[in-house]
Amino acid sequence: RTVTGVQTCALPISVINGIRHALGVLRQKLVPPPIAALDFVTGMWAFQVAYAMCALGVPDQLSATPAGIDEIARRAGAPPDRLYRLLRAASTLGLAREAEGQTFAATPVSAALRRDALGSMRDFLIFQGSVGWGNWARLADTVTSGRSAIELNYGKQPFEFLNSPEIADIFNRAMTGVSAVAVEAFIAAYPLQGLSAIADVGGGHGRMLGTMLQRVPSARGTLIDLPSVVAGAGPILEELGVRGRCDVVGADFFQPLPAFNADLVVMKSIVVRHISDRRSTIASSE
Repeated sequence: RTVTGVQTCALPISVINGIRHALGVLRQKLVPPPIAALDFVTGMWAFQVAYAMCALGVPDQLSATPAGIDEIARRAGAPPDRLYRLLRAASTLGLAREAEGQTFAATPVSAALRRDALGSMRDFLIFQGSVGWGNWARLADTVTSGRSAIELNYGKQPFEFLNSPEIADIFNRAMTGVSAVAVEAFIAAYPLQGLSAIADVGGGHGRMLGTMLQRVPSARGTLIDLPSVVAGAGPILEELGVRGRCDVVGADFFQPLPAFNADLVVMKSIVVRHISDRRSTIASSE
């Protein structure tokens, strides 16, 4: 079914993940171990194809009707011969559908990478390709040094780096896209009905909290994040129709927070060292 524009499934998330894991294990067992090990490398290549597609804006140029490579290249601003090779690779990954005469059409996966798709993964892939990729390359160093890859690469603490002017915009947009998908799994697993007040600490632009408030019309919300972050929350809360029921608070969750009321406090995709003593339910979506 479709919920707030995001494709979901009636099966529980735990069942879906179990099936995916079993299929992955079976796939490894069906090939010789060296080939299974090589899949880790080809997975890296596949990510770079997806990242290049997003960086060039190619998914925005694909539709259900196949278009010629010259037209797609013109709209994307890329040389046709080289873009053709990229799209051939993308078609083997389900990121495009190749038709006759060097024409290509969209797929459900490529549609999820369009700029205008609700729950689009475009910004998350661009963030991982432009920022996260270099940090993952330092994983072995983080094991031996005990320091984060961001510290090793940039000499800053993770949240200090992620909230720096040159990174904050793409990071916050990436988290907003992920939230649009994660919230459906959270809502399916956690009983929200009956709550009167929900707070999202480190809630970014409010996509997750706003969607939760849509499902519980009687509840009010409190969105808490850095002032520079929540400054971008207004349009999303307005889009979801919950702006009048949501208090927006600019604060640093590593510091004592202003007083707020909440039956449920949500923290998604963050790890905190200390949570102040509040008589609230702490729920993590991760």
